[in-house]
Amino acid sequence: IVLGSAPVGQLWEQAVKARGAVGIVSTADAPYIRPDDPATFTAADQWDVLQWGSVPYDPERKAFGFKAGLRAAARMRARLREGSVRLKVTVRSAFYDGPARSLIAEIPGTRRPDQRIVMVAHVQEPGANDDGSGCGTLAALAIAIAAAVREGALPPPGRTLMFMWADEVAGSRHWLASHADAARRVQYMFALDMTGEDTSKTGGTFLIEKQPDPSAVWPRPSDPHTAWGASEVKAASLKGSLLNDLHLAICRRRARDVQWIVRTNPYEGGSDHTAFGDAGIPSLLNWHFTDRYYHTNLDRPDKTSAAEMVNVGVAVATSAWFLASASDRDALAVVDLVAQAAADRLGLERRQGASAEIMTAWTKWYREALASVKALPVIGPTADVDARVGAAIRALSAAATR
Repeated sequence: IVLGSAPVGQLWEQAVKARGAVGIVSTADAPYIRPDDPATFTAADQWDVLQWGSVPYDPERKAFGFKAGLRAAARMRARLREGSVRLKVTVRSAFYDGPARSLIAEIPGTRRPDQRIVMVAHVQEPGANDDGSGCGTLAALAIAIAAAVREGALPPPGRTLMFMWADEVAGSRHWLASHADAARRVQYMFALDMTGEDTSKTGGTFLIEKQPDPSAVWPRPSDPHTAWGASEVKAASLKGSLLNDLHLAICRRRARDVQWIVRTNPYEGGSDHTAFGDAGIPSLLNWHFTDRYYHTNLDRPDKTSAAEMVNVGVAVATSAWFLASASDRDALAVVDLVAQAAADRLGLERRQGASAEIMTAWTKWYREALASVKALPVIGPTADVDARVGAAIRALSAAATR
């Protein structure tokens, strides 16, 4: 049995596969969870935190892997210095085939029930923040909207609001594949993942991970990636929509009211917004990062904040209901919002010394984002909205050539 500091997968490959060990114990954690040098620790619990890992499934070797905190590993290493040790190891684990279970609730639309605004939280991870807080936030906002509609405090949505709890990514892909007709008419999607963090304990801040835009393709000084890391996005795959700027504006309105910190990051992927985005549906992620308890044994209820869940829930519920119920007057306001965002972005990129390629990409993105507003009114496209969109696109194109 090999005790080591390498990541659990690498340690398993070297110890088990290459050298015949029966199992491994790894102390590796991501650097944002715990530095390697105890002298740089900032909290006592960094001695005991351990982050999840995985080892390859090998039915022949049946080897095992464990994670250990540094305090436990230090005791094991101290014992090993006294001489060899024989261990009895009990592993209780099972693999099984079974149905993929999802829970779906809907508030039917009154005018376009076949068009959906989808909100998803994933259920398979055991952390209080990841993703107990996302599941709880989604449940609370679904109950609140349904009660408001039932009591007459809120008009029923024009489009259907859909709330889904499922295995992360796999559950979303299963729904998209098994409900292909409905999936083609999904208008927008919100993922809720790690939405309730007490940032005074976990670090980081609330983030909107944007639908892929040019900042996901070209690194921009104004749009840093998180410690989770970037994923490859092709420029040819980008298609602008109103979603990023609308949701950011609504979150900022909530932030202004309650002194909430709201930031954004470029698309990185890895949660349910990836599945819906791959299906061509404008999608984004509501989350928090960097979280020094991410995927660890210490992601527990004491690291959550009810107030943070309320802030995220209010913002997502507002955005979803707006998208489900927008009038032509609402759409005119969104045209102005997106047009101003486009002007601000082009100005920012000029100040950042963006290349012609990047400027062209942003101009294309915002032309498409403005065009997407035409479909926003529940009553369907209108002459006034079409005219406002056309004028905004012409102004954008003129500004881009100056």
